[in-house]
Amino acid sequence: MLANTNPAVGDSGVRNDFQVGQITNSQAVESTQVEFLVSLLRAASLRFRLAAVELDSIGTALRGQLITYDAAVEWLDDVGLFDQVVSEVVQ
Repeated sequence: MLANTNPAVGDSGVRNDFQVGQITNSQAVESTQVEFLVSLLRAASLRFRLAAVELDSIGTALRGQLITYDAAVEWLDDVGLFDQVVSEVVQ
């Protein structure tokens, strides 16, 4: 019988460097990176939804004359959306 020169193959001739359910270190790192990116995407999505709700609320309140023009501008500035709204008009 020939000697086994491949360290990944055991004496029985079966590969022993891979088992079902076992992941390599690089797969674990990639999995962690994917999970982190998915979490960032979820957080960004929620921030954008909140911004959309704020814009809708400001527009509704202004249209219904519940707030003044100045109050709407201040509200936009308070929630950090004034620059985005104004940049759309300027461009």
